[in-house]
Amino acid sequence: MELSLRQHQQWVIADIKGRIDAFNYEYIKRKLQILRKMGKTHIAIDLKEISFLSLPTLILFEKTALELKQINGQLAFISPLPEIEKHIGVFNKENLFRFTRHEDELIHPQQR
Repeated sequence: MELSLRQHQQWVIADIKGRIDAFNYEYIKRKLQILRKMGKTHIAIDLKEISFLSLPTLILFEKTALELKQINGQLAFISPLPEIEKHIGVFNKENLFRFTRHEDELIHPQQR
């Protein structure tokens, strides 16, 4: 699994490649905690190259989204595969997550 971070206006985008599973869950968790401690309120995770998300990761995303929502922030996912989006959707009962096809939709949501 590879992870890199970059800024896109007010959003921090985490580009991730590979699988997020038990072997790298703690690494992802630490990165999200660091971003939160840095005061980042808008975090997007680019999932176009993700083939698997573990259940603990889905729960972590839900917890992170709830924390961000409490401070008027948001967690978004960019280009997840349909199967991955379906799994994430199970945890999206309160519309905690935002799904986009491209990072520019984070800034201009009307462009679809």
